[in-house]
Amino acid sequence: MEDAAQRVLSYIQEENLAAGDRLPAEVILAQKLKLSRNSVREAYVSLIAKGVIRRKHGIGTFVANPPLLNSLGGSVGFWSLIEQAGLKPSLRELARGKVQAPQDIADLLGLAPRIPSPRMRWLFLASETPCILIDHYPAAGIPLDIFDPVNGPNAVPPLRDRIVVEGATLATRTTAVNASAEIAGLLEVEEGQALLSGTSVINGGDGRAALASRSWMVPQLLNSQQVMSLTASHFLNTADPTPKEQTS
Repeated sequence: MEDAAQRVLSYIQEENLAAGDRLPAEVILAQKLKLSRNSVREAYVSLIAKGVIRRKHGIGTFVANPPLLNSLGGSVGFWSLIEQAGLKPSLRELARGKVQAPQDIADLLGLAPRIPSPRMRWLFLASETPCILIDHYPAAGIPLDIFDPVNGPNAVPPLRDRIVVEGATLATRTTAVNASAEIAGLLEVEEGQALLSGTSVINGGDGRAALASRSWMVPQLLNSQQVMSLTASHFLNTADPTPKEQTS
């Protein structure tokens, strides 16, 4: 049975509430969800602590921009972002093989033009709802088989023995786009819906590109650009998803 916090999250999703929308008073929501008022109060406290909702004293409780929507984690921490939003993360690998890389990805990795490149396509889900689609393209000399989503949903740790970790960076560029028919189908949204598309590249401390990625996120985020430093801790696999969560 779902706990109270998950029931409140399900209510927010079912009612299509967005950031800034007001939630019912605790007593009213308790009646709607057939929960005790104390359970709803505890759920509100938990979700406020996670940044999913916020309370304005004397006014009410409102949907906030959850951490999933506020953070530009790029290839680092999508799993954690979903957890921090109070949702259950899972990951499916949709494809693995060689494809023609988009030109911007090819440029980031210095790939030869018109030559198929290795790619893996991962779909992140938040409580079984598709939310993030990401294509990972490793640089030449980095084999696809070092990446195994069953062993961890983060593409950074497998690179630790392949690049210069000291001084490594992750550069992420994001912008709003309209979902193509293909992407809309995978994310289960309407074709043309506004999404956040991100392009990122991991460079080793020696400046060599190791992995470039393109992602599509639901719902839309603000346009932004970020460069973050990667420390040795980013290359340690801290997530422990179960095989059941990895397959569906």
